[in-house]
Amino acid sequence: MPRPAFAASDKTSIFFQGFLIPLGHPDYPTHREVDRDSQDDPQTEESPQGPRFTCPATSVVCPFRTRLTSPIESQQQGSSEFFHKLIYGAPSQEINNSQTSLLLKGIQRSQPTRPDTRQPITLDILNKCLQVGSIKGYLSGIQFFHKLIYGAPSQEINNSQTSLLLKGIQRSQPTRPDTRQPITLDILNKCIRTLRTGYQPLNTARTLNAMFILAFFGFLRCSELAITSKFNPRNNPTISDLSVLDGETISFLIKQSKTDQTKKGNFIYIFNLPSPIHPYQSVRAYLQWRSSQAKSPAEPLFIDESNKPVTRFWFQKHLKSVLQQSGFPTERFSSHSFRIGAATTAAQKGLSQHQIQALGRWSSDACQSYIRTNRFHIKKAHQSLID
Repeated sequence: MPRPAFAASDKTSIFFQGFLIPLGHPDYPTHREVDRDSQDDPQTEESPQGPRFTCPATSVVCPFRTRLTSPIESQQQGSSEFFHKLIYGAPSQEINNSQTSLLLKGIQRSQPTRPDTRQPITLDILNKCLQVGSIKGYLSGIQFFHKLIYGAPSQEINNSQTSLLLKGIQRSQPTRPDTRQPITLDILNKCIRTLRTGYQPLNTARTLNAMFILAFFGFLRCSELAITSKFNPRNNPTISDLSVLDGETISFLIKQSKTDQTKKGNFIYIFNLPSPIHPYQSVRAYLQWRSSQAKSPAEPLFIDESNKPVTRFWFQKHLKSVLQQSGFPTERFSSHSFRIGAATTAAQKGLSQHQIQALGRWSSDACQSYIRTNRFHIKKAHQSLID
């Protein structure tokens, strides 16, 4: 009987499926005599252990406990060949021969190729899945690495056809109106009154009171107040970021923001100005209370009932609760409503676009999309025309 194609010279182990299988292992191939003249192709047969494959060229019966594919067998065969060369300095004759090739061909014939059911990503699918702004961002990233590697921009991206394609996608994606409602100064005053007249727990009311004031007067995003992942003192607000400069001014350091990924930092200020909600006094009182509790100025500035850093979810949940108790519907309000409300209030008070842009740290005229106008303000504008 000829030696099995994968058998080692001492016949105590065998290379099969790219692994060295010892004699007696359940997956060790068994042998039987096969009439080579009566069979031209490899055959398969059923057994209690599953399908078994017999190769006439090698007289090896291989038990298939798992489904094998020819590409995988070829890859594992290459791995075995590589290690044989590495150890013995020459290719393995048991692997690199015609019998092994016939065995792999037999496996491939017994397993018909499955059709490729993967669907192509068409322009229609791309149009539905991605907004034009996202596509521009991805293309900018590709362009950056193309310049870095090849020293020049990609002509496939930087051309008129790509620009026309993006314009076409933009036209097919009509801009949806932003339905988020602003938290204006009037709404803020009512929310602050709710917090100061019995909102529980008391420490939660203190934290929300300071966060609401900073969010409105600082035109803040939620990510600049609350954490969105694990707390990091290098990125998230700490006690040391809030400072009393003098009897008239408090500063708050924004370490990182959407438009400041390089972490240059920006300061916002709360001034001691006449107001029913007393912003300066409220924030200063919170800083004193929080500093008396903490062991280090590097601890989180805003904490919840469990003394953990305030998260976006926690802030949004309590914001809706305060709005509801203040008599406002909560469906169209979000944590971003403070930033929208600050821009809207500033526009109503007559501040210029340049001033609003500076207060909100906008790098473009995107602040215009934050300004909301209702019928009451339109009526006031008409009245000013008449007067």
